[in-house]
Amino acid sequence: MGGILVYQRCGQAISGSSGLFRWMIFVSEPEQVIDRLEREHYQMVMIHLEEGEESGLKVASLIRGIPGYHLTPILFLAPDRRYEKAAFYEYHCYDYLVKPIRHNEIIRILYPFLIQLYTEKKERWMRVKIHGTIKEILLDDIFFIESANRSASIHTRDGIMEVPYLPLKQCLERYGSVFVQCHRCVLVNRNFIKRIDYRKKQIELPGCYADIGRQYEMVLRQEFDEPYRGNGNGREVFAEGRG
Repeated sequence: MGGILVYQRCGQAISGSSGLFRWMIFVSEPEQVIDRLEREHYQMVMIHLEEGEESGLKVASLIRGIPGYHLTPILFLAPDRRYEKAAFYEYHCYDYLVKPIRHNEIIRILYPFLIQLYTEKKERWMRVKIHGTIKEILLDDIFFIESANRSASIHTRDGIMEVPYLPLKQCLERYGSVFVQCHRCVLVNRNFIKRIDYRKKQIELPGCYADIGRQYEMVLRQEFDEPYRGNGNGREVFAEGRG
């Protein structure tokens, strides 16, 4: 999910707001706004209305015409109040600020959206420490995690990442909605499970298999033991070998 899309023809974005830039994507042409919104969903669109030109209002009209963006919050930053009525009644904006805009005004408005962005980022990424450096791994890229010799091997789309001193218990506590434990030393990503074979004691994942430990079989049966069930990505999970 994207952050905050900012449409601005020219000039300084927001004075004193460098800490916010990591959440913002800046564009200067209406076509770029449409392209961005069609490729990724944004929490808010911020539109700078410049003196003597009305392209910002045209951008607002384009946004409201895109499916899924009828109610997306739009924040107008304007040189005066001449467009305020249209902003609220025609484009249903979230707020309308007149320049020069104080830093605390922007923070007040953006704070709820930044909290939501931070929470979503935290929920989508696993943060691990490798040789004193913090690394972030997208949870949707992890097939399974295997523990051995006081370290964890994280198997991802891009290869295997070795993380020292990473307990599986800690991973399960933090990311239990994503992973399920199938063995004393293995956590698998629910979203990548293709087939569960209880006779062979194996879980099939994309391009690999994970073993099923005897004491964890019941956990898997309780969650997956049906003739078939969807796993959230349009694929089916088969639980074989019942009985």
